[in-house]
Amino acid sequence: MCSFLRWDGLHVVLLAVSGVNDVLTEFNPDGQGNVIASSRNDREGEGQAHVLIAVATTFESANAAVMYHARKIVAGDNYANNDRKRELEAMMAKDVKAEWMENWYDGLTYCTWNALGQDLTEDKIYNALEILKEKKINITNLIIDDNWQSLDETGVSQFDLGWTDFEANPKGFPKGLKHTATTIRERNPNIKHIAVWHAILGYWGAVSPHGKIAKHYKTKAINKMGGGTFTVVDEPDVDRMYNDFYKFLLTSGIDSVKTDAQFMLDNIADAPDRRRLITAYQDAWAIASLRYFAIKAISCMSQFPQCIFHTQLPTNKPRFMVRNSDDFFPDIPSSHPFHIFTNAHNSLLTSHLNILPDWDMFQTHHEYSAFHAAGRCVSGGPIYITDEPGKHNLDLIAQMTAQTTDGRTIILRPSVIGKTVNVYTAYEEERLLKVGTFVGGQAGTGILALFNVGQRALSELVNLDTFPGVEAGEEYV
Repeated sequence: MCSFLRWDGLHVVLLAVSGVNDVLTEFNPDGQGNVIASSRNDREGEGQAHVLIAVATTFESANAAVMYHARKIVAGDNYANNDRKRELEAMMAKDVKAEWMENWYDGLTYCTWNALGQDLTEDKIYNALEILKEKKINITNLIIDDNWQSLDETGVSQFDLGWTDFEANPKGFPKGLKHTATTIRERNPNIKHIAVWHAILGYWGAVSPHGKIAKHYKTKAINKMGGGTFTVVDEPDVDRMYNDFYKFLLTSGIDSVKTDAQFMLDNIADAPDRRRLITAYQDAWAIASLRYFAIKAISCMSQFPQCIFHTQLPTNKPRFMVRNSDDFFPDIPSSHPFHIFTNAHNSLLTSHLNILPDWDMFQTHHEYSAFHAAGRCVSGGPIYITDEPGKHNLDLIAQMTAQTTDGRTIILRPSVIGKTVNVYTAYEEERLLKVGTFVGGQAGTGILALFNVGQRALSELVNLDTFPGVEAGEEYV
């Protein structure tokens, strides 16, 4: 998406639609002030590129117009076969959202990633949860992040490691995943949902050609952009693999997933493989998530064009969570202001998708903890903490949450997705980042959060009409 403020005060928004009939369309600068639309057709026959343009008196009006028409375009795409369509329609008719939305969206979540490191074991998880209990941090959801899976462990980096088996690795989880999940639930009755991490292709290095998974499902060696290959479960068996894997997770006490590294689908080098696999994996993941977990799922590293338009824009399934930016990097100081800035601007696009933007986890004992906490509280999305055991800012957690009459802890989040109100302000400008949102209905309240993402102290006059929901001619106190 590109947007320009024209000389006459009108806003021009351009949207390149991708993922329809295997055509990718992107905007690129030519170095001379022009915007170039370029397209790639992965089919053997002729394809059609879609570029939408809207002009309006406000950015949001033009933005909404192109997104509305994009939704009509993708609705005509062959996004799923007839059996999948019928299953999606039947599940939507059951209103699957009612059974999970409250806890999954509104419960405080703990993630193991930055908290427990990459050498993950069940004992480390038990210990971290016990400390949370001692500190009276009442989480509702637990995410068991990367490094629980069984891998071939023959590579140098994580991108060389392939997935071998559905069961958890025996070194860290010697009694199996079901035992771990059962123990967690027995000791922590406040935890309603347990999620596990996995990559869209299995792991960062996809599937090991020598493991149990490769023996049970048809696989194929795929060329990667930039060189190298990886082994993936091939298109004829993708549905069956996802069905079997999620059935295994559910019977093991896991009722939600965090599916990461989805950009790997966009990293496939050869057009025939992209044509066969990109859509197949997206559809298999979406329908299996809905079938087994009612889309208690988090889609991560999935902001590539084909996924945005094929999976995240259509309204043929309940809304699900999508990571709205890059990761939280606790040890890179310069990343923290940019993280908030990026999320606030990305939400200009993602607020029009059929998703709930996820601003990622953060640590409450960190130098930038209050900065991140404020961002999460106005994001309209979930709140995950990834505190190292015993290192918690209890006051900060109390500011982000509230206790219900039945003893549950819920997060405090507005009813509208937060996004920047200054569309054209660059990160390098010495201006305050203003994130606007709203809570309540017609008589609700506008919220405006101010963030200094620069390197020095700033002061600005903020007009009353900057607040969302403020109307001209009304009086405000």
